[in-house]
Amino acid sequence: DASTDWFWHNNSKAECIAAISSEAGTHLRVSACCYAWVDMLYIPRHAHRLFTRAVHVFWKVHHEVALPTILHALEVTRTARWRGLKCRGSCCGRHISAGP
Repeated sequence: DASTDWFWHNNSKAECIAAISSEAGTHLRVSACCYAWVDMLYIPRHAHRLFTRAVHVFWKVHHEVALPTILHALEVTRTARWRGLKCRGSCCGRHISAGP
């Protein structure tokens, strides 16, 4: 359980579980909630329809849980590949770089 590694803002863990378990959420075909920093993302045009449907399911979920879970769903359904970028740093750090 990642609960000790990630602060689930705004009850986002319970809200995410409710979203993926809902009737509307079952088309996403995911069984777990994901989390990550989400400062930038690109959704290919062919994935817009599923992404838009998923966003409506996750409207109550904190964005750093909702978006990674939706991106995972796009990959699981083979709609679009999720490729994360590794970076070091934060809003308050001086060194932010791409790479391991």
